Amino acid sequence: MKELNLDERARTIKKLIEANEQLRGDLAREADRYVLLENKYKDLLLTQQQLAKENAKNEELVFGMTTGGNMSRYTGFLSDQQEF
Repeated sequence: MKELNLDERARTIKKLIEANEQLRGDLAREADRYVLLENKYKDLLLTQQQLAKENAKNEELVFGMTTGGNMSRYTGFLSDQQEF
């Protein structure tokens, strides 16, 4: 009876060790995946910010070329909250 309990205990410990190794491997893969996704997010954020700046510059340029005016003078010109 005692020998059976020790054998079962040894199997349980072996299963726990294998499960622990698997969890450590999963954790390492998820950490690598998180770092990769974080780097991709940073790259996309920088790209989006750069494109937003370029679009604002192009919008100002096109407005100036078509109307001959400065866009900052006309910002909010037709808004409802205009004060004279």
